[in-house]
Amino acid sequence: MTKGFLIFPGLFSLLSFHLVAGPFTFTTIDFPSSTGTDAFGINDSGQMVGEYLSGGTNHGFLLSGGIFSTLDFPGAAGTLSQGINDSGQVVGRYQMGPDHGFLLSGGIFSTIDGPGSPTITSATGINDSGQVVGFYSPMGGDRGFLLSGGIFSTLDFPGSTSTTASGINDSGLVVGSSGFGGATHGFLLDRGIFTALDFPGSSATLASGINDSGQVVGFYQTGGVQHGFLATPTTPTIPEPGTLGSAATALGLMAAWTWRRRRHPLFQ
Repeated sequence: MTKGFLIFPGLFSLLSFHLVAGPFTFTTIDFPSSTGTDAFGINDSGQMVGEYLSGGTNHGFLLSGGIFSTLDFPGAAGTLSQGINDSGQVVGRYQMGPDHGFLLSGGIFSTIDGPGSPTITSATGINDSGQVVGFYSPMGGDRGFLLSGGIFSTLDFPGSTSTTASGINDSGLVVGSSGFGGATHGFLLDRGIFTALDFPGSSATLASGINDSGQVVGFYQTGGVQHGFLATPTTPTIPEPGTLGSAATALGLMAAWTWRRRRHPLFQ
């Protein structure tokens, strides 16, 4: 497990290899008395969520106003908090037999499970309207999902063998990754239309978050080395009135870490 952190200055545009200039101020995030901490999500108020390791068990956490709070799904063997919106709603996953997704709202945990008794359901992002995205794993590969207004919808990139949804913004734009053609590709889903997002020359690309300006963050691999990226649209994205969406985890910044949503150390 790695130490927690907020941002990484080596961000790249999807359309060029221009290095984004700093400066940035780094702050270490360590849950007290833990042996490892990962910070995964942050909202506009600066509230952060993630996980920490203590006594061989992984726990979710909330850091708000400088105060750490443990977020553990009741009775779970391990909890991972992955996203938080501006209302303080938190999503993630917990381990209790199969891995289940969860929503924490108003102090109450709710389980999120995909259809068909999947071995894994993971809620990875939530927007300010309470829409949740993630993935579940039935037989035959991962499938993305959108949970909106109590309605669970599966998101499959056309022709792919697997799809994971990772982030959603206030316009309802969804990003994630899919597997097809023997490689992993990032994607953008805009009002029902999928578009592949691949860093030029990469062997694999994963899109993990999107902000309200339509900027996408994630990571890609080339030559066996993993890098973070920032993809900025050449035409600004203007939210339509009344549209839903917003990944609080996506602030246009992304750390180049080796954690995989499908194979996080907590759930190996």
